[in-house]
Amino acid sequence: MASVVSGDEFKGHVSASIVVLDIYPEIMREMIHNEFPPKSVLRLIQNHEVNQTFVKQFTPKERRMISKLDSDGYNDLDLPCLYKVIRYFHLIPTPRKGWGQRPQPEDQSEGDDIERMKRHCSDIIHRTRARLTESEKHFFFRESIEIAKRMDNRIGSPRNGFESRIQNVQSNLLIQEKYVEALEKNAEYQGSLQEVPHGPNISLYYGNDILMKLNKQEEEGMQILFFANFKGKHSFFRELERNEK
Repeated sequence: MASVVSGDEFKGHVSASIVVLDIYPEIMREMIHNEFPPKSVLRLIQNHEVNQTFVKQFTPKERRMISKLDSDGYNDLDLPCLYKVIRYFHLIPTPRKGWGQRPQPEDQSEGDDIERMKRHCSDIIHRTRARLTESEKHFFFRESIEIAKRMDNRIGSPRNGFESRIQNVQSNLLIQEKYVEALEKNAEYQGSLQEVPHGPNISLYYGNDILMKLNKQEEEGMQILFFANFKGKHSFFRELERNEK
């Protein structure tokens, strides 16, 4: 019998998702936007035939993101897309152990932190169940705050910098609609949503409208459904309680 996702584990996954889908991409954009303006990166992609093989690695939505570099800058690029561009064009020095390898605690360069963010993002958005245990949550936020603190130090960020924002998420000071907005923007997450017909606790659906049933629990005759309904630009996240007869 499948275990029930607890409320705390669900909230842990929500808070981690906000960080990886909303704050991590901003950190990565901050690392590259001054030295590598978006228009120059777009020209690199368009002007070299050898790069056409690289372009084929993108999903259709990621290609649309790339096409808007000249008008919207890096703002529309989510983390997986940013990672591909940074790694392929060497926009940031290679991590000490190399791309795709887990950094050691003493590895603290920008490349190392990009690799950490990519690994955390892949872990969080590809989980089959919306849960994060207390120990997993502690590890995730400890590393995320360390990444943010290093970035704040590099750019001389004010007091409300990346570290402060992640701490606010950890403290549940952000509303859950932020999580829904971040999900809408993330191409890799949208592409991975598949119907799970037999899951007792979580079912994910994706189409023109998205119904994402994130958690289902039964406690003392009460059924609690957490779901997000996406339609156009109007999103909401709500809890529905229904007494069982």
